[in-house]
Amino acid sequence: MSRILVIDDCEDVRHCLEYALESYGYEVVSCGTACEAMEHIRKEPFGFVITDFEMPDTDGITLTQAIRAVMPRTIIIGISGIDCSEDFLRAGANDFRQKPFVPYEIAMMIDGADMTDPEPMQ
Repeated sequence: MSRILVIDDCEDVRHCLEYALESYGYEVVSCGTACEAMEHIRKEPFGFVITDFEMPDTDGITLTQAIRAVMPRTIIIGISGIDCSEDFLRAGANDFRQKPFVPYEIAMMIDGADMTDPEPMQ
């Protein structure tokens, strides 16, 4: 599935990721809050989700767990300015990238994705 949901309260990060991912031919939906993200998830499936850690209405760990419960096969990538990779992976994320990152690196990673095991770390 080539639909990607990007969740980050920073509009610049969302736009950079959208631009990079769309240049690879992906359909991108983006939003700034977890609440808005869950509205999209309830309505339509996504093959990939990229979610920030710090958001105004919840954190990315809680959101990852909620997404994983609804879409168990979706590939989730956590992003944050702090290293919370283990927390994201335990919550069910497939990968983590610390900010700052190059948006095209995430696009290339998704384009060649082989992250088929969405099972959380124990």
